Amino acid sequence: MSSFKRRTPASQPAPPTGTRLSAYNSQLLTSSGVSSLDDILASDACGGLPVGTLLIVREDQQTRYAQLLLRYFLAQGMAHGHGMLVASADEAPDALLRRLPGWTDVTTEPKQESGTPAAVPADSEADRMKIAWRYQKLKRVDGGSTDMGQGASSAATFCHRFDLTKTVREEQLAAASVCCVPMDYLAQYNGAEHGKPADPYAHLYAEIAKQVDGEYSAVAKPVTGDAPRRILRIAIQSLASPSWPAASPQATFQFLHSLRGLLRYSLAVAMITLPAYLYESVAATSQSAAWLRRLEHCADLVLELRSFTDEERAAMGATDSATGYHGTLQIRRAAGVNTLLSTSVKYGHPAENLAFRQRRHGLMVETFHLPPEGGVTERRSAPAAGSGSASRANPSAKLGCGGGGGGVDPLAF
Repeated sequence: MSSFKRRTPASQPAPPTGTRLSAYNSQLLTSSGVSSLDDILASDACGGLPVGTLLIVREDQQTRYAQLLLRYFLAQGMAHGHGMLVASADEAPDALLRRLPGWTDVTTEPKQESGTPAAVPADSEADRMKIAWRYQKLKRVDGGSTDMGQGASSAATFCHRFDLTKTVREEQLAAASVCCVPMDYLAQYNGAEHGKPADPYAHLYAEIAKQVDGEYSAVAKPVTGDAPRRILRIAIQSLASPSWPAASPQATFQFLHSLRGLLRYSLAVAMITLPAYLYESVAATSQSAAWLRRLEHCADLVLELRSFTDEERAAMGATDSATGYHGTLQIRRAAGVNTLLSTSVKYGHPAENLAFRQRRHGLMVETFHLPPEGGVTERRSAPAAGSGSASRANPSAKLGCGGGGGGVDPLAF
């Protein structure tokens, strides 16, 4: 046995709850609320959304899948006890929080009938399997949500299962640490009392900086092993919509650029939905399209959830395999934090062939594929004409190239 030992600190600070370290570049990751999307954003052994990054989700004109992804993002933070900051000009932040989907607690004990003795757990001391000592501390793998995290956070679920038919309970909302920033009161913005045009972006950035500098700063606050750290989730709905009056054309760029620099040195992650269809319509000019491309360069990740139109569904064919998808997912910009090459590009993920389905237990992102040509939904009960199956069923028919008889030779050309 070797006498060499690795020198490690006596007490290492545990990762924040609901996070894990990437096996590729040791980047701190958190879940976006959709487990299949986490595997795509960082397609190495441990997927997830990198902490300290800015994610922009382009909205669809016909559907609200981008807002649904934003609700999953907030619900996942509430399930882990993360801090949250919600800002919206089109909807009250309180109303948005009340529509968050409920999640399933995997640690809930099964209900027992009255008078029935409690069941003995399978991993008790008497029934514990005798295995090697180095494997006793490994997490048990089951059919539910798996967690490949490290440290103290590996005991918790990295990504919960959500149910769209349920909403969060009142006691869960009361226990959550949420900072709501309503953007519909322009009188309280900076400069309004001095006769200057209201700037909602400056007001929102001041609120975010106040939250980050207090508890979620990774530089100002020292990391200790006694006090656990938390993650701040920033959710902004429909940024740069007509409900956001800007003091100058460059106000949106200044806000995103400042927010991205603030997130780099903090334990925070931001998700912003952007109504890109307003700038890509028929009436939009080339300047609007260029403005949108510059806006996307201010983010670390850019996703687009686009639903299928009726013409596209008709072109795919009315089959269960094709109509089961609700739209396509396009990664317009991949994050490359603490690395020269993003993991999605490194591992060659087919980012151009992704589709999503909406089910009761959440969104599922899969590789898009079409069924075989002709379809496989109808089962043929009768033989097709001229297929030669009637001659094979007739025992009097002779096989071979020179065979005679009254049947059709199945080998004849």
